[in-house]
Amino acid sequence: MADRGGEDVPNGDRFFDGNGPEPPRSALSLRLVLALIGVLLFIFIAIMLVRLEVPVLLILVPLLFALVGLVDLGIVITRLRTGRR
Repeated sequence: MADRGGEDVPNGDRFFDGNGPEPPRSALSLRLVLALIGVLLFIFIAIMLVRLEVPVLLILVPLLFALVGLVDLGIVITRLRTGRR
């Protein structure tokens, strides 16, 4: 390897003297907003399907997606509180 004149050489994902770009951060706030929108949207769809008097099995589909969104909301909120990104 060529001599770099005393310059620090990166090892793995370390940066030169700390002057490189910041490490990437997770977009948890975006994920939080998107999960919240999804939950509200699927609950709204389920309410509309109830009003249209469709079979119960068709109403359960958007409710299942809303449940998945609620679980995701819980995970995101926990990560935001603990500072894990």
